[in-house]
Amino acid sequence: MEPVVEFIKAYLIPGSFPFLMIAATAAVFGLFLRNRWADWSRRGLAGLLMGYWVLSLPACASRLEASLARPYAPLEASQARDAGISTIVILGGGIETYRDGQQALFALSDSTALRVLEGARLYGLIGDPWVIASGGEEGDSLAENGGIPESQAMRQALVSLGVPAGRIKLESSSTNTRDEAVNVKAMLGENPSEPFVLVTSPTHMRRALASFRAVGLEPIPSVSAQQTNASGGGLRALLPTPDALTHSTIVLREYMALAYYGIRSWISSP
Repeated sequence: MEPVVEFIKAYLIPGSFPFLMIAATAAVFGLFLRNRWADWSRRGLAGLLMGYWVLSLPACASRLEASLARPYAPLEASQARDAGISTIVILGGGIETYRDGQQALFALSDSTALRVLEGARLYGLIGDPWVIASGGEEGDSLAENGGIPESQAMRQALVSLGVPAGRIKLESSSTNTRDEAVNVKAMLGENPSEPFVLVTSPTHMRRALASFRAVGLEPIPSVSAQQTNASGGGLRALLPTPDALTHSTIVLREYMALAYYGIRSWISSP
């Protein structure tokens, strides 16, 4: 089943470039078939164009993001004090790898960087909690980024933001949100009921919370900043942009992931 899931993630997410190429190629091929199929192909091409046009509108991307991000917000100082938090868990969101021959550089993705910034903010807000940086790598990507898992890159960033290295724990074996929930629960050991903060992106928080609840944990959510402002303003909100299409695709992928996690019974309702 996993190869099928990976294929869907890579090629069949509406709004993505691979999905566009596959759907458009199939529709163009259908134009050369008999009249009935040619009619359906013309309709398919028109629908594909219209769908991508709508997904590329900042107004559409903003509404899609809001549908997942509500009602989550960054944790405030008063909330943190009242909860008695002892641990911050930051979920990784990917690493960017740059390669030239045998040389390679890696950097946190935009979403991971913003999550790390929120984690560092919370560390200063709460006092001196433990910080768990969670994120491994899939397949051979460890070799591609020099053998450094995502969690280690996150630790380096956290230290540069003032979080002591001695207060950071690494979870480096996960490949998805489900793994992160299971592994973090094991790291919490004998105190899984102690309050802890879960940090991730606004559009990912719903699935993350549901995944942690499914393994018996009750984290307190604190979302990072949105990756970019896709909403625009005025007339620009009704004009297509590549950035808006990217954000719409991220949300559609997240809804598909929620459906998949539901099928696997990996998520739990509040």
